[in-house]
Amino acid sequence: MTSELLSGYQFEFYGIPGYISDIVGSDKVTEWMKQFESLENPKERSKQEVNFANVILELQVPKEAVIKANQGLVFTEEQIEAIYSGDKKRINQAFANEHALLVNGNIYTADWLAAHTATDYKAEGITEEELFLYIKKINKEELEEECSKIKKELSNAQNLHQANII
Repeated sequence: MTSELLSGYQFEFYGIPGYISDIVGSDKVTEWMKQFESLENPKERSKQEVNFANVILELQVPKEAVIKANQGLVFTEEQIEAIYSGDKKRINQAFANEHALLVNGNIYTADWLAAHTATDYKAEGITEEELFLYIKKINKEELEEECSKIKKELSNAQNLHQANII
């Protein structure tokens, strides 16, 4: 459960719907899958990249065929449009996990935020207000450790700011 909470994208984004093989052929999908890390090829492309957007764009799956096969069951029209736009920020906005922070089209997970500093937040354009709202939203037992680290970093930053150090 925690891994789903720490993912940048919605669970449905990862993997390949069966209808993609029906559209482009299972041989083409199987060949595409060979480039990703596995027990035989541990240094290949990350398994995190086996996702709906990459399979659509890299195998050039026709949009009309995806819309027809999807029938609004798994992905919304907005999500499909975002993928075909090729715009990473638009894709992020359409598929961001509800437990991630979306700022300026970029996705930040709780574990990313917990591992970084207020200086990093500022460099990414993440405001204190956005972080406070985010912490309030994700304040769950499963994310307690991450929330605690983010709160501590915000507190340290506020203390430094009050002392005119940053």
